[in-house]
Amino acid sequence: MSGMHWRSGLLVCVLVLTAMPVQADSIWQWTHEGSAAGMANVFDGGPVDVDSDSTNGLMDDDIGLFTSDRTDQSGVLGAQALAVANSTIFPEPDVLVVSQNFTVGYIPSNNIGGDNPGGEATGQMDTVVEFVLPFDDAQWFSRLDIETDFNNVMNGETRVFVENVTRSSMIELFNNGTSALIEFDFDTSAGDVIRLTTSYTASGNTGGPSGLRVYDVNQSLIVRIPEPGTLMLLAVGALGVSRRRGQVVLP
Repeated sequence: MSGMHWRSGLLVCVLVLTAMPVQADSIWQWTHEGSAAGMANVFDGGPVDVDSDSTNGLMDDDIGLFTSDRTDQSGVLGAQALAVANSTIFPEPDVLVVSQNFTVGYIPSNNIGGDNPGGEATGQMDTVVEFVLPFDDAQWFSRLDIETDFNNVMNGETRVFVENVTRSSMIELFNNGTSALIEFDFDTSAGDVIRLTTSYTASGNTGGPSGLRVYDVNQSLIVRIPEPGTLMLLAVGALGVSRRRGQVVLP
């Protein structure tokens, strides 16, 4: 094979490898453990709704809970008590997202003459997510939005920690009442084991007729790394430089 054809073959190989989709699971190594439980009851004499969920194995990427009890007065939209919880991991080639939501509340009927007997609800969700950081260069973002209406009735508590297990350092991610996406500094390097620990609880009751009573949380941890295709091109470029520096001459 001539030198021209050899270099052309190398270029084609590089382009094909760069264009190939990178499997997220080949970059991110993660585990997800969690459990959730909830109870909802409107005071209409009907049965109480109770539910629970938990991860099924360390690589389960999602847990979800939806507990709801609604009055069923004919022809109207009734009142509702509910407990909702969800924790999901989205591993992509250049970003890992842990997204969670947690809502416990009582929602009265919006219709004139609609049922509004009052109700009660409780909920809890606890999760632990661990992953190995694949590269040194990472950007860290946190979003924590906690909205409360009449939180003296629906009492809730949220705790969110991100920990570098390898370096024994921890940050508490808690910013009550804000919905901003915040970038934060976290001392990490490739191979570090990162742990996200979250805990949500809420409960409350109200007699009818009553207004809205809600404890609502949305939380996300976002870890972004360099785009894999860019990394491959940089690696190939570095290989070429090292060959020239070592006086390796292509035929």
